[in-house]
Amino acid sequence: MNLSLIRTALAGQVSLLLHILASALTHLPAKSTVSRLNASPEEKLARERKMAAAVRTMLECIGEDPDREGLLRTPERYTQALMFMTKGYEERLAGMHQSPLSPPRPRSLIPAC
Repeated sequence: MNLSLIRTALAGQVSLLLHILASALTHLPAKSTVSRLNASPEEKLARERKMAAAVRTMLECIGEDPDREGLLRTPERYTQALMFMTKGYEERLAGMHQSPLSPPRPRSLIPAC
């Protein structure tokens, strides 16, 4: 067998393995995603309060009055919306811990109010 062909084949296989390894490493969940998944109700509430305070600060920084009637609940609504839009991070991570033989969890297309 031609040595050049063997080298080319091995280089291709090594390249593929490196690509697979790099892909697997980049899809590891962040520590904060894991902590969000495993957070207690008290920790979740503390995180949401911290986020709402940050939104309130942003409103103040753009010159808005967060205490005016139309903005009173905006920090909490924004926080709830952001948590809803990013809940896929938790769901994907929770799914990774699920056995491949267990049935998939039902997912509703309509969020609960």
